[in-house]
Amino acid sequence: MSCEDFEDGVVDLARDETLGEAEREEVLAHAEACLRCAARLEDERAVTSGLRAFAARTAAAEAPPRVEAALRRAFRDPGSVADRPATGRPSRPVELLLLAAAAVILAAIVAVPPRTGRWQEAVPGALPAPTTEAAAPESGAGENGEFVSLSYGEDLRELDSLQVVSVELPRTALAALGWPAADSPQTESVRAEVIVGHDGVARAIRFVD
Repeated sequence: MSCEDFEDGVVDLARDETLGEAEREEVLAHAEACLRCAARLEDERAVTSGLRAFAARTAAAEAPPRVEAALRRAFRDPGSVADRPATGRPSRPVELLLLAAAAVILAAIVAVPPRTGRWQEAVPGALPAPTTEAAAPESGAGENGEFVSLSYGEDLRELDSLQVVSVELPRTALAALGWPAADSPQTESVRAEVIVGHDGVARAIRFVD
């Protein structure tokens, strides 16, 4: 198995998702023989563990019924998702960039506890549409009231459950992603809203400072 083949199965292995027995053994054997891929597997397992811990910690949190009803109506409107272009599998560098972004935000959420009980009503028009191309964060990204997607090619309007969590992120974490918010010397943290799926994965972010 090559390192490229390993990349195709490492995420499923780290998440304990379905892998054929033969493929699972090949991925594990490659990780034992390749130090770089072994470190990659450990990183994936750490991210998976953190996401599951966050999902468990917020499992009991619920948005007001009116918010949930409004979200479901908006997300399930057939007209809002019709005729959208098909999206292909992103390149490996793009996947790694999005994974890094979600991991940095997750780590910041875990390190700086979110303000509990603060639920914001998501505006369907502000949700990011599925993207077919990915680029580095632009100046002002996420600061104009719109969410910046962290999930390549995923339409948030199709998800059954979404949580909008108000958090405070350290600017050092944002600097790792190259966002301009990290350059301001005013405070050590920045307020943000993160859309989290039912699986605890951070899907999008916007800054509210």
